[in-house]
Amino acid sequence: MSTASGTAVAGVLVSLGGRSTLDSARWLLFGFAALCALGVFTARAADRPSRTGRPAEAAGRGPVTRSR
Repeated sequence: MSTASGTAVAGVLVSLGGRSTLDSARWLLFGFAALCALGVFTARAADRPSRTGRPAEAAGRGPVTRSR
């Protein structure tokens, strides 16, 4: 799935360059760079609650226990 998705995105980006090989390469490079940057920001935002620097008990969430 990831190979097919990456190939599809690459095909769209290369076609945006038109007939110019240089423009196609630029679209491909900067398009994938933008996708990587978006992934970095998304991963950091998803990890933010666990990076408060305080343990879960100090943050008011208490210890994780299993109910029986």
